[in-house]
Amino acid sequence: MSRHRSSNTTKSLKSSRPWYLCAQAVALLAAEGFLAHSASAEVNFVPRMLAHYEQNSNLFAVPESQPKKDSDGVTRLEDQLTYYTAGFDLDHPWRRNKFRLTAEGRKFDYSHFNNLDHNETMAAAGMDWMATSKVWGVLDYRYEQRQTQFIDLADTATRDVVTIQTDKTVSGMINYSVTSKWRFNLGGNWLNERFPQPGIPDYNLQQTLIDTGIRYIGNAKVSTGIVAQQTNGRYRGTTQAPKFNQTLTQFVFDYKVGERTTMNAAIGYTTREQPGFAANEKTSAVTGSLGYTRQLSPKTSVYVQYYRIINNYIAAGGSQLDNNFAAGFNWQPTPKLSIAGNYGWIRSQVSGQVNFGQIQAGRADRYRSPRVTMNYLPVRWLTLSPFYRTQKRQSNIADFQFDAKIVGIDVLAKF
Repeated sequence: MSRHRSSNTTKSLKSSRPWYLCAQAVALLAAEGFLAHSASAEVNFVPRMLAHYEQNSNLFAVPESQPKKDSDGVTRLEDQLTYYTAGFDLDHPWRRNKFRLTAEGRKFDYSHFNNLDHNETMAAAGMDWMATSKVWGVLDYRYEQRQTQFIDLADTATRDVVTIQTDKTVSGMINYSVTSKWRFNLGGNWLNERFPQPGIPDYNLQQTLIDTGIRYIGNAKVSTGIVAQQTNGRYRGTTQAPKFNQTLTQFVFDYKVGERTTMNAAIGYTTREQPGFAANEKTSAVTGSLGYTRQLSPKTSVYVQYYRIINNYIAAGGSQLDNNFAAGFNWQPTPKLSIAGNYGWIRSQVSGQVNFGQIQAGRADRYRSPRVTMNYLPVRWLTLSPFYRTQKRQSNIADFQFDAKIVGIDVLAKF
């Protein structure tokens, strides 16, 4: 693949040092994992490497009237992206518990917009624990530094720079079997997302979520229950950033029909308030979900999913009401070959937002994205996955409309 670089943007080996250190660490861990395999058959250590290449007709997800200048001063919308990932997954059962660890480094290279080249890191650890036959749960931690997706940025004028966000998450869940038919659970989640904005480099979201519920398990096919959530958060780093409180109560239902069909449903109500924030201070809506999965044959499965939910819109310091529909299929004619297709559609209504840059109140979007992927395993440890995807967003604010076509391939090796 040709590289279009000006002399002042060419990267040195020193600037890519984090990537090489990560590769060395993975190699050492792979050797250690081999020794662990020899010493204990219970330890499962899987080193992996991924190479990704794509051609994107609209890299920055902007209207055709807003192209950007690349590193050579040429105005364009499209670019080719290559990124590489090296990492590992490890899990180790111990008595009735299981410990999990995963880490990876990523290196991103752009053909024309060389100023976007960057490195990313991710590490996560967790444990599935069991105190008694009636009490068990999970505990997880995740840290990630990654580029914010261009489609998620609020200001279309400044998308031709790298925005690196840092995500930290701690979550856990305790389950208690009151009887053979009744189960109680209590969970929590702490999240911090550092999301730099133009002029406010320390902008971030910090929130805590408490989740509790009780479920009745009638038999192996049916379960029902009630779920309640309380979320408290604040957008920090600017005097405009508001606090928010969100409550959710839902009735949930799961049903299994035979061995091939599963259905799930949830219906409830969500209320979100942003105290002290004048515009669109309160957002309330009926929320829920509906899902269907069917194994048509040993080789073919299909699914349909709909959900309605109030999400954070971190780029604008507010919230959005999303109606999301997804449908897809998976066909595996041979053990080495499978083809998957899916279609996603989202209608979003943004509210309760701070006017950062070009953000405007009353925004409403419709986004759709079909994708088809083929997975081929020429050998046990190697997967080739060519794909094709389109994206289209319509909005009542012209700056947020765009069309894109993306074609590429993933090459994944697991050892």
